Order: sequence, then structure tokens, then C-alpha cells
Amino acid sequence: EKERLVWPLLLFLLSLSLMMFPGGMRQRKGANLEDLGGEEVEETPVKKLVKQLDFHPKVDKIAEKSSSKGGVVSIIALLITFWLIYSECQVFFQKKTYDVLVVDTQREKPDDLLKVYLEIEFPQLPCAILSLDAVDGSGEQQAYAKAHVVRSRMQYDKGIGHLGQDVLGSEAVTNLKWVAPEGYCGSCYDVGKLQREKNRCCNTCLELKRAYIEHKLDPRIASNSEQCLREAKSPKLVAPNEGCRIHGHLEIQPSRGNFHVAAGRGMQAQHQSHHHHIHQMSAKELETFNISHTIKMLSFERPLPGKKYPLEGVSHVDRQLTQVKYFIQVVPLQIKKSEEDTSSSQAYLYAATMFTETVDIHQRPLPVPGVFFYYDFSALQIQSTTLEPSFISFFTRICALCLFHRLLF
Repeated sequence: EKERLVWPLLLFLLSLSLMMFPGGMRQRKGANLEDLGGEEVEETPVKKLVKQLDFHPKVDKIAEKSSSKGGVVSIIALLITFWLIYSECQVFFQKKTYDVLVVDTQREKPDDLLKVYLEIEFPQLPCAILSLDAVDGSGEQQAYAKAHVVRSRMQYDKGIGHLGQDVLGSEAVTNLKWVAPEGYCGSCYDVGKLQREKNRCCNTCLELKRAYIEHKLDPRIASNSEQCLREAKSPKLVAPNEGCRIHGHLEIQPSRGNFHVAAGRGMQAQHQSHHHHIHQMSAKELETFNISHTIKMLSFERPLPGKKYPLEGVSHVDRQLTQVKYFIQVVPLQIKKSEEDTSSSQAYLYAATMFTETVDIHQRPLPVPGVFFYYDFSALQIQSTTLEPSFISFFTRICALCLFHRLLF
């Protein structure tokens, strides 16, 4: 970087000296060899040949005449030359980026995990009735995906788009859960009667309902169980105008899938060897469910500095029970500092479209109200290469400008 700063400055000073102070020894006005009493030196044939090749014959100083018009033209020419040299310096300091679309031959393996950074605010939904789940293309829940996502209870006094204040803190949601005593093993009831499930424990209502679904039993039967009745009596401690802020990052597989924020608790069901992701919710939760939201940030891997992603700042106001879907096409971006650079950094860009669907509570099966992000990875990738101008090219252009000035002016 220092060399890029020093060399243009030296060239600029050199060109200034060449244009302002033309070289060559000046003879005294009207003086020649005969006046000085000298004798002409006989020229050799080689010297005569070289003299004939002079494309710029000199004019005797006696024939030169200065004028004010000529001075004005010289000043204008000098300013134009300075402006051209300044423009060349600007071009030299600018880095050009070339983007090429190629086939992605180095796609991540399915075992590799990709981070999705998100921050979404729900001003009309308490954290107690929200759940965040990630599902792959086959419908199987990615249980490890939400290990780094935090739900913060917020209070919104001015509606959507205004940052609320922390009510009970991010840990308040977990503090409301019933803690099982040491050695406690909740009964799985009908599931526990099976020979292979005799030692299974169902300590929470969610665990019990999941066990029922796994064995193709109606999970509504478990609503009268000890676990579900105990959790139904626990206080929710929902403050006035309470909302929820979800922030952190998910870890997903680099393949087709979706993650969503929906009502109720998500669980995995299996039917005829196929996995299904379903949500358990009550009618009371549906009555108060308002999916209005603002996406503060959504990026795949770390966001690029100064880059605004398509879904940042997007808001949706819900006036009825709605399912909001965002379809995201992710394109890998390979960034190289130069053509010779063997190492490169990886980033991800995406394009998104939005679709809304009104949920009919009488429809069966009932669509899950919530915000769904369906993502898929493109088979193409963008190769972005930063090219720095050549110093030799810059030097040649500066010299050409100086020569142009000397020849014409």
C-alpha cells in the first residue's frame, strides 16, 4: 500500500517538472558559432544520418516570439494535463471487482453445517406461545439447529417497527418451566405399557405427546395427563403489550429445507415411514395469534460489511390469522483478492419472494399460522475477483500524457 502511494506522487512531481521546466541549454539571443569566433566541426556520416532522423527540428530562439494569447493557451493546456494526470491517479487507486457466474463444483457436504444469522421481532406475540423449528427437505426436524437462538420478552408500546424494552429478560421463559425432582420419571401411560417402552420417562407434556405420536396414538388423549395438567396450571406471566424478539443463529445443512416461527410446540410424527413435522396448539392460542413481524437481520453465514440483504427491514402487519412464507434462493459467493490468489473466502447471497395465505380455522388439516422461511441452494456460484491496476500501465499513461503536452504545447 505504501508503494501505491509513493510512486504516483513521484510520477506526478516528475511530470510537473517536465512540463513546467523544459530541458536543454539555451543559447544567448542572436549568438551562434560564427559570432563566437568558433569553427564548425566537420560532421561524420553517422552523425549526419542521425541528424536527418530528428523528427522534431529545433527553432532558433531568434524566431520565437511570446504572446499573451499563447500564455493563455499554455495555462489551459497545463490545467487539462493536470486533470488528466489526476484522473489516471484516481483510476490507479480504484479496485475493480469482476463477477463471474460458474457451476459450483465445490459444494459443501451434507454433514457440513451452515450458520443462519437472524433477528426477528414479533410485537404482538408473547414468547410463551412461540416456537422456532428447523426442518430439512425430507421433513425431518433438525434438533441441533436452534442451540444458539435466544427468545427475549419485549414490551412494545408503539406497535411494530419500534424497539421495545426487555421485560423479564431472555431467561424468563425457561424459568417458568417446571423442574423435575432428582430421580423423577414421569409415566408414559399407554406408551409405557409397551414392552420396549417400559423404561421410558415422559417428564413433560411435550415428551408425552411426542411418544403418543411416535406410536400412532391420538396426542389429545394425553391432555388429561398429570404432565399436561400441571403445565396448564403454571402461570404465564404475560405483561401488557408483550412481544418477543428472536435473535441468534441456526445451524442448518446446506441443502433444501425450512425454518419457521409458529404457534404451539413443534414435534416429529411418523406415518408409513415418512417423517412429518406438526405443531400442537390450542384454540385459545389461535384466537390471540398475530404474526405481525419485522425482520431486522437475516443472512447466511456472517453478513458482508456494508451489504444490505433483501429481507432486512421487511415488515408484515397481520390483520387476520395468516401463514407468511418467504422463498429464498441462496447463491454461494467466492471472494478472491486477486487472480493469482489461491486462497478465497466464502460468503452467501440470496434472493427472496414473499407469499401470504389466510388460515381457515375450519380447514382440515389445519395449516399452521406462522412465518416460514423456505430455502434452497443454487447449483451455480458467483466468483468475485478484485483486480488492481498495473503500475506499468499507470506509468506508461503518465509518460504518454507528459509527452503529449511537450509535443503540442
